[in-house]
Amino acid sequence: MDKRNQRSVIAQETLQISRDGRYAAGGAVIDISKEIAHTKANGCFVPQEQADQLEAGFAMNHGKPTVELCNESTLSVILRLADGSGKLGVLNFASAKNPGGGFLNGAMAQEESLAAASALYVAMILFVQRFSLVSPWTFAMKSSNVYAVVSPVSRSRTERVRPSSSWAPMMTM
Repeated sequence: MDKRNQRSVIAQETLQISRDGRYAAGGAVIDISKEIAHTKANGCFVPQEQADQLEAGFAMNHGKPTVELCNESTLSVILRLADGSGKLGVLNFASAKNPGGGFLNGAMAQEESLAAASALYVAMILFVQRFSLVSPWTFAMKSSNVYAVVSPVSRSRTERVRPSSSWAPMMTM
């Protein structure tokens, strides 16, 4: 099986994990049903004006955020820095027309990597259905909004399921 087909199989496994709310890793069953429910219930659009207010409020309460440039994948950074403190934010460089990019077909770039490793895709599809949008990106691009979701991350950068999940706030632009 070639790499693209392998990633397509991983995409289907990720969708199954999101539906089941659990997966097996390291001889244990990891229950992420509460995290999946939270992800599905709490995705939102943030209008630009509100994003500006949130940024100003954050700066007043926490100072300027730390920005780190590194030669790592987004997923590697999430797994390295996610500690549950709420101090990590992930920017998803999204497809303008396809939620998850081409992750279902085995494509692999930044958005596909996030979709394959987390419940991001499931949350995006639910959001599209909830608001009867053609695509959240079409709306976001026209109105400068951001789609935000906190998602459990269940896969490592090697595409294997992990013995525990991490949380990562993901902003899709």
